[in-house]
Amino acid sequence: MSGTIKSLFSLMCCLLIITEVSSQSTICNYKYRKRISFNPAQVAGPIDLTNFPAMIKITADNDLRTVADGGT
Repeated sequence: MSGTIKSLFSLMCCLLIITEVSSQSTICNYKYRKRISFNPAQVAGPIDLTNFPAMIKITADNDLRTVADGGT
């Protein structure tokens, strides 16, 4: 009985991991992503915020390119 439970638990864990990875890649068809993080010292308010608007300003990034002008 415990072997069956362990096998079932392992299978469920694998399915959760596969589902999480595939859901992240199907959000859009982008090949590359870049993580954006917020400095908590620069966020106003005493509580953790979720689903809030933010202005993202990219001043210089060698990883960000356009394809309209040949990728330069």
